[in-house]
Amino acid sequence: MAKIEPTILKRLEQYVARLDELCVAYYEDRYDHIEAPEIRVEFGRKYAKVINGRNGGSIHTFVDLTNGNILKAASYKAPAPNGVRGNIFDDDCGMSCVGPFGALYVNGANVNF
Repeated sequence: MAKIEPTILKRLEQYVARLDELCVAYYEDRYDHIEAPEIRVEFGRKYAKVINGRNGGSIHTFVDLTNGNILKAASYKAPAPNGVRGNIFDDDCGMSCVGPFGALYVNGANVNF
């Protein structure tokens, strides 16, 4: 793993914490009998893979480690081309561009709600 800027790591940590709060609130509101999935991060050379769930889980989003862009996932291994949805350095830490299951579509819709 290449050296990552401390400011990006700190903001990524805040993004994941806010995302965890979002998921917990969603599950408490709709599925009070199911525990919210764990949010975790795996680091690659260029992207941090934000994973929703245990034992493999599903990809929530990718975060570009060079500039903090939040990217929609195209597959388990790569972000979508032109998949930038927001940035972890936005005032809301990127929360306006994601939902509990992943990045919002470009028009702001998320079919998972």
